[in-house]
Amino acid sequence: MPSVLPADVVRHISDYVGCASLSHTCKWAWEILQHRHLHCRLDSTILSQRSAQLTDDVVHTLSATCTDLGIVGARGLQLLGLSTSLRTVSLNLRRCNLGDEGAGGLAVLKDIWCLHTLELNLSSNSISCTGAEALAALAQGRSLQTLVLNLEYNAVSNSGVTELAAMRHSQVLTSLALNLGYNRVGDVGVEALVALQESRSIHHLVVNLEFNTIGDRGAQALSAFQGMPALRNLSLNLRKNRVTKDGAEALVALRDSRALQDFTLNLAFTDVADSGAQALALLQKAPRLQALTLNLLYCGIGDSGAQALAALIAASSLSKLTLNLECNRVGTVGVEALAALTYAHALRVLTLHLSYNRVSNEGAKALVALRNAPSLVELALHLAHNCVGDEGAQALARLKDAPQLRTLVLDMGYNRLGDAGAIALGALKDSATLQSLTLDLGYNNVREEGRAAMAAMAEGAPLQHFKLLLPKMGV
Repeated sequence: MPSVLPADVVRHISDYVGCASLSHTCKWAWEILQHRHLHCRLDSTILSQRSAQLTDDVVHTLSATCTDLGIVGARGLQLLGLSTSLRTVSLNLRRCNLGDEGAGGLAVLKDIWCLHTLELNLSSNSISCTGAEALAALAQGRSLQTLVLNLEYNAVSNSGVTELAAMRHSQVLTSLALNLGYNRVGDVGVEALVALQESRSIHHLVVNLEFNTIGDRGAQALSAFQGMPALRNLSLNLRKNRVTKDGAEALVALRDSRALQDFTLNLAFTDVADSGAQALALLQKAPRLQALTLNLLYCGIGDSGAQALAALIAASSLSKLTLNLECNRVGTVGVEALAALTYAHALRVLTLHLSYNRVSNEGAKALVALRNAPSLVELALHLAHNCVGDEGAQALARLKDAPQLRTLVLDMGYNRLGDAGAIALGALKDSATLQSLTLDLGYNNVREEGRAAMAAMAEGAPLQHFKLLLPKMGV
């Protein structure tokens, strides 16, 4: 290897990969790369024994899972603030009994001179607003560009969220992920958090507020993120909150974001209903949106809501769409409307979650129209726990004729398929373009003849990847 690549180039490759694998290829690589990227488990004892190694000038990456540290052990981690070489630090401190004192002490990690990426998992540590206030200082790191802060399952309330919003003052932070799920955040806290919109550097923002006490007022406040000048990627999780159609309508204002390209919105287990879905369809007007994920699981959506969401075909730049409509009331009319997505000419990747609905053979037949989508290369249809039988399966087998399709996922578990349906789906192996196929027929009435067809398909299909799930015999 020394005669092929200079040592500096090998170091750059190793830093890009961020793991120790390259150092194990030969003795020379070991000599120039050893201890550069550490992945380890730490408890109070090990931490005290390895403190010198962790702060060694050679170490660039530290990824550690910590157990039973407590406040005393957390103080040992504060020594990392003295490092002059660490670039990336990832610490899993879940259930380490840190409390506010232990968590707050970790704010010294901002002093790591060259640190550009920091990930802290502090879930289930009895952290309240005091700890959150101290952790907000992490964004002051002179080189910190990416910060992932997981405070799930703690006791952070509105005042703590207000302190976290101070991260907006960082001039170098470009990517921020805040997980505040299962805390005590209400509308007032969200109204304070949206002060992050003042950041002129953040272009990737993830905010998880699952299972708090946020209502339509908080959802309306979140729409202010449209004003972030650099924001390109936004993920908002409001699952299991008190959001209704009014909140959904307010969130649609995010379409006016000037730079937004990738948007994920999780409203699962809320009361947005059909009228909320109709409002969300207006996201089609986002001028630069390329990827959209809408999680509307268990939201009381029926055919009219699905019909409205089909209007997303008008999004001229949309190339990737994921719609999760599981556990709703979507039937044939709604599925037929969604099949119109075949006319979304820019769409390359489509995922439809329609499990636990009212999809029948007629709905499955309608979805076959997606084979005509001119640009579609990846398609996933999740139809488990419906009423699709052999006729529906025979129709879906015609997806083999899709002109560009490379990857297909068909989840048809817990339906009404028999041998005839399984045999028909075996024709998917004859696709001229398909390279990857995942087929789930679990908990159907597929017997010997259908299994034989699937076995022949597995042997004869010229696929790079093939995964098949069949019901157990006797089921």
